[in-house]
Amino acid sequence: STQSHGGFSRWKMEFGLQVADVLYLGEGNYNIVCALKNSNKVLRIPKLVPDSDVIADECTSREFLEEVIAPLIGRQFVQLGDVVFVPFKFLEDLELHLQSIRPASRLTRPINVSNNRCLLFDNCLLLPAAIYSAAPVWAVEIKPKWGFLPSSNYISAEVKKTVSRYQMMQRYKLSRGDIQSISEFCPLSLFSNSIDRMRQSVAAMVVDPQNNFKIFKDGVKIFDESLAFPDAEVVELSSASRSARENLIDLVSLMLSACGVLQHILAIQKLDIFDVEGVVLFVDRLRSIQGSSIIHESVPYQYFKEIVNMFHAGTLIEHIQDVEPDSATEEQCWIVIAMFLLSAAAKDCSILVAFQPINSLQHLDSKPDMFQDVVQLFHAESGHHFRYRVSAIDCDVKPLSKIGHYLSLDMKLVQLYHELSGRLPS
Repeated sequence: STQSHGGFSRWKMEFGLQVADVLYLGEGNYNIVCALKNSNKVLRIPKLVPDSDVIADECTSREFLEEVIAPLIGRQFVQLGDVVFVPFKFLEDLELHLQSIRPASRLTRPINVSNNRCLLFDNCLLLPAAIYSAAPVWAVEIKPKWGFLPSSNYISAEVKKTVSRYQMMQRYKLSRGDIQSISEFCPLSLFSNSIDRMRQSVAAMVVDPQNNFKIFKDGVKIFDESLAFPDAEVVELSSASRSARENLIDLVSLMLSACGVLQHILAIQKLDIFDVEGVVLFVDRLRSIQGSSIIHESVPYQYFKEIVNMFHAGTLIEHIQDVEPDSATEEQCWIVIAMFLLSAAAKDCSILVAFQPINSLQHLDSKPDMFQDVVQLFHAESGHHFRYRVSAIDCDVKPLSKIGHYLSLDMKLVQLYHELSGRLPS
């Protein structure tokens, strides 16, 4: 409850949160995430970002998660967290401590040591304790990527309508030396809701995880692109006819399919109905209406709220799909831009599937009421019953200033794909 989290916060403030109390888990462009040792909580700590990338405070807040992201993706998948204020000394000490732990490519954005307002979340790598299971909790983190082929009339290169964005991006990363080989992973298959195609996608990520697939056991990472597959760590998942690896792939696919999270995320991704090539025309239109540069501004919060209301009323697409950039109103421009930035967030989010075998049959039919987001599943292949929870994380909306970058990258991907295919664009 908020009260207990608030108590946790006050306790930590009174006695001083120490660097030794936390464990670095990872980071995105805007936040660093650390687990709090000896608890099932994680702390999301803001980073210092350039002025050009600043997002309005209300769009990075708990309220944004509650009023925009959770209603769009599904409240059962989105944690709201609680605002806590940590000691400034802790932030300064943590910034120094993490210098040698954080990836070198991330060090250009340090912790914002002047902002002690953090968010406290349940650790999605774990499950709430249950008296009927003392088994390990495994968790798989997946970056599902871009799950559809765009069809906008504003698209200038047909290849974008036939080749998945992920496969184009793979060729770009290979050309830059960022990856050693092209992954067989297909986001279109992962989002297909066909269990066989989903299994193939998850299996491809196990073979070549890159930065898109990680496995944890009791909150500790045991597999990613730098680690060999931990057969010994997942041996409990094996069965007479199947290896632990096969059962893990099957379980994750079944849980993702059963909960429906991918379809929710896909619906938000598809708010990108004009493609970046069309969206930049709406940015230009907005600039001409306002008579000044808007690219360093933030999308006014009210337009995100309007999108949520129209999305749930089923009127959003029809409200906007026939709008032309050269005649669009200011409100229509903002809504198109906000839809695109929400879509970009959904294309870049991560999904965590945490699961645990249940070893007491008497609890199989009774869903624990205290954990509304924890559900149960019988896995026939392994003969185990499991409890599991699926969470969508890293759903932060992108800043308006990113649109220029998206267009530039888009053009590079198309150019390179044509070059590699031996067909230079005319």
